Amino acid sequence: MTIEADFDHLGPYRVQHDGHTYWFTGKSGTHRASGVATREMATADDARLWITLGGTAIWED
Repeated sequence: MTIEADFDHLGPYRVQHDGHTYWFTGKSGTHRASGVATREMATADDARLWITLGGTAIWED
C-alpha cells in the first residue's frame, strides 16, 4: 500500500493513507521491535498511526 507524506526538517507532518489524512500529533517515539525513531499521526476523527521519520514504514493503532 502506498502513502503520500509531507515532511518538515525532522520527519513527516502530514500523511495520506487509506483515504485518510493524518497529522503529526507532536508525539515522537521509538518502535520497540526495530529501535527505529517514529512519529505519531492522527486524523480529525482520532484514528492513529505511527510512521518512521523517513516514511518507509507505518504501524496502525
